[in-house]
Amino acid sequence: MHQVVRRPASSLPLLPTSRAPGGHGSLSLRRAYRPAQAIRCMRPVARILAMAVAAAAIVFTNGCSGFGESVGGDATHGQIVAKAHCASCHGDDGNSTVAVYPRLAGQKADYLYRQLSGFKDGTRPSTVMTAIVAPRSDGDLRDAAVFFAGQARGSDPPGPPARMAQGRQLFLFGSPDGNVPACAACHASGVKGMRGMGHMGGGIGMGMGSMPMMGMLGRRAPTLYGQHAAYVISQLQAFANGSRPATTMDRVAGSMTAQQVQAVADYVAAHP
Repeated sequence: MHQVVRRPASSLPLLPTSRAPGGHGSLSLRRAYRPAQAIRCMRPVARILAMAVAAAAIVFTNGCSGFGESVGGDATHGQIVAKAHCASCHGDDGNSTVAVYPRLAGQKADYLYRQLSGFKDGTRPSTVMTAIVAPRSDGDLRDAAVFFAGQARGSDPPGPPARMAQGRQLFLFGSPDGNVPACAACHASGVKGMRGMGHMGGGIGMGMGSMPMMGMLGRRAPTLYGQHAAYVISQLQAFANGSRPATTMDRVAGSMTAQQVQAVADYVAAHP
């Protein structure tokens, strides 16, 4: 006699589907579920991991297989390129003094290079930036990216304590109702200690580095710490309204309220 091993029942909600052929009117059931509904039922760590896996699937299906690829580049020449073509808006060292212009200092070199390349080939539309980078060589873009990545990143003054607390909750753990995933799952995976994250919900000590899928996503996503709040807000609004195309951030930004957007922006801006 063969021993039958019973698998534990899945915790995912069952949904009725079409009637089974010859089923005498009974409904067949399959384990189909709505991802967003299932994710909201998960514990914080599992929810973040599920969002990361889903985002990674989108990245791979869109043909983006390189995570944190080396840019190469010459920082010495990059400083020359930056001073001639970038400094008037972004500052000599990438720490812009006008909040509508993003801080480039300390940003990941491969992320900067991909954005500059996007401006050059039109995949990231911007009349101003395209006009600046279009005449530049690919080597110039790589060199500038490496230069800015090596600069110390500044920060902005903190916002009101209550707003900072809300921003910290959203950035590190997501919203309590599960509608907004933790930004840190992708945007702080390379930062040691994750700026006060300590233990993730329920006393579980787990850094993003111990979650390989999150590490892969984090290597492609930009670092947000130290970024001007005004710029973070403008980009979240652009993702939400579709003026900045995205495969994941459009849904994330679209699920955030104006208060949540402001809170997250203030929180990251105050942490270099």
